[in-house]
Amino acid sequence: MIREQNRIFQKVQLLADLFLVTTSFFIGYFLRHKISVIYPFNLLEGYLFNENLRQISYYAIYIGLLPVLIVIWGGLLTYFGMYKSAGVVRIPDALIIILKTTFIGFIIFARLSMPVYMVVSF
Repeated sequence: MIREQNRIFQKVQLLADLFLVTTSFFIGYFLRHKISVIYPFNLLEGYLFNENLRQISYYAIYIGLLPVLIVIWGGLLTYFGMYKSAGVVRIPDALIIILKTTFIGFIIFARLSMPVYMVVSF
């Protein structure tokens, strides 16, 4: 009974984390025009404001990459041990796991999304 509850708790934690990843993904999509305010010397400013320069809209590109991002984050969080313990992970341990997931996930996501970038940019 306790093991079943522990498995359910771990799945709820994983789903909550992936929901937060998805939410931050959409927040990033809606704030993409604000990057020129934060970083005014942006070389991509012309592309950010003119969606007619591409054959596929930005929304379709973002939605297509979202499942890849969710699989990468879910897999890496599980691999690095975020959901192994029976209780809650301590904050320093959780931060280390999140930093490792972010670093490795960024590299994997950049590598996997490169073919999409090459197809869309030509």
